[in-house]
Amino acid sequence: KSSRSIYRLDEEIDQFRYYVGFPPTMHTSSSDMLAAIRGVNRFLVDLIEYPEEVKQALAAMSANFGRIYDELYGIIHSHGYEGYGNWWPIWCPDRLGVFQSDVSCMLSPEMLEAFVIPHLETTASFVSHSCYHLDGPDAIRHVERICEVPGIHTIQWVPGAGTAAGALQWIDLFRKIQAKGRSVYFGLQKDELETIIRELDPRKVILGLGASSLEEADSLMTLAEQWTARYWGAR
Repeated sequence: KSSRSIYRLDEEIDQFRYYVGFPPTMHTSSSDMLAAIRGVNRFLVDLIEYPEEVKQALAAMSANFGRIYDELYGIIHSHGYEGYGNWWPIWCPDRLGVFQSDVSCMLSPEMLEAFVIPHLETTASFVSHSCYHLDGPDAIRHVERICEVPGIHTIQWVPGAGTAAGALQWIDLFRKIQAKGRSVYFGLQKDELETIIRELDPRKVILGLGASSLEEADSLMTLAEQWTARYWGAR
């Protein structure tokens, strides 16, 4: 059914330029999907009462990810489309995976190692470029370990519900991620732009910044280029 739907879309609007992205569930970790199936509370108890059964289920889900990814990638790119887009507002020239484990905010480092890291390593190996969605202050304790997973190139930071707006309060987190050799992607306020550019390596950062018009967007781009040249041009 999905194949026919995509081909029909291709026939109807092929005169337009567009990207077809993957379903969002393709970028949810095995741990988050199993927690959704079982219910978060039941899943957390399962980790204690039935650890081996949980590991078997997670392994099966990770293996299925590779098979499903290959099939969807083949469908979407069957007519020679170049690149890849998804729910992130970015484009990638090759196979991109955006992974997460929001339930990890309730896991100890030992549980992360046992139930999340092996399957993150497996799913990341199926794609060319992997990014990790780090959500909320309680997940920060795992960030250095996540950065060590082979294939994870970028950490997306989302402060989580109820957290005050603004990126500057997380500047130490961003520096820690960059020090591990990874890029960081986050949203910021307009008045924070110059400070962020001055303080972070521009080669390892993706900034999410809104604009009210195309003219304002162009102006912000110009400022970003000027500040990058000012603070980093001689380095």
